[in-house]
Amino acid sequence: MSHPAKPPEPAVPELLTRLSEQTSRLVRDEVRLAQAELTAKAKQGGIGAGFLSVGGILAWFGVGVLITTPAEHENSQGPRRLQARRTLPLLSRRELGETVGALAATAALLPAIRARR
Repeated sequence: MSHPAKPPEPAVPELLTRLSEQTSRLVRDEVRLAQAELTAKAKQGGIGAGFLSVGGILAWFGVGVLITTPAEHENSQGPRRLQARRTLPLLSRRELGETVGALAATAALLPAIRARR
């Protein structure tokens, strides 16, 4: 019975060269992976900030509509010629304010809902 010949073990300088190459490759790959993860997180954070901004803007206009609704109602009781010029809106001002407020809440909460997934 013959035993298979063992391959010769690499010399120490060759082992050090391999170690150096593999270490530098590992570090480069880890840096690329970290960059990809940070890019994805930054993109997600940017989307969340955008939705929060839109929610704030919609809330601002919704509050404005709700505040001006009583004043608009009082002014609508004025002379007949002013009432004749008014057109029937699709939504009343109160309904419009409530709708804008609901949209603002949805836009502000959307990043939190997406983060839970």
